[in-house]
Amino acid sequence: MLNLQTIAAISLLVLAACSGPKAVQVNALHVDSIEPNDNAHGLHWSGRWQTNWGQLELFAADGQIRGAFRYVSEGTERVGLLVGKPLGNVLTFTWVEQGGSNKGRGRFVLDGESSKFSGIYGYESSEEDGGEWCGVRADGG
Repeated sequence: MLNLQTIAAISLLVLAACSGPKAVQVNALHVDSIEPNDNAHGLHWSGRWQTNWGQLELFAADGQIRGAFRYVSEGTERVGLLVGKPLGNVLTFTWVEQGGSNKGRGRFVLDGESSKFSGIYGYESSEEDGGEWCGVRADGG
């Protein structure tokens, strides 16, 4: 099993390898709410996503989904990690920004084509007080 430091190192390498311009907060992106389905199978979380907060890279390992995100807030680029366990089309996760200044929980719900997700995030023990976090697949896959 990978520890948090190993996950952080891998995730930062993945972000460094992402091509294209630095992430910019893209609040205009919106995905309509997707219904949770505990019986959904064959979904593909891994890949590069463009979200309403910037870039998100997800990958599957050891029955979990791990990821690295990057966004810009008040002119400063921020990076962070998330880790969670999928059940059907729902990924429930915890997240933390580099340095641990912000952290919390969240939930993504993936559509049947694995092409977009709707979601929410929160700070500390809340899963929803942060607002919407949604995305569309950016890697075509």
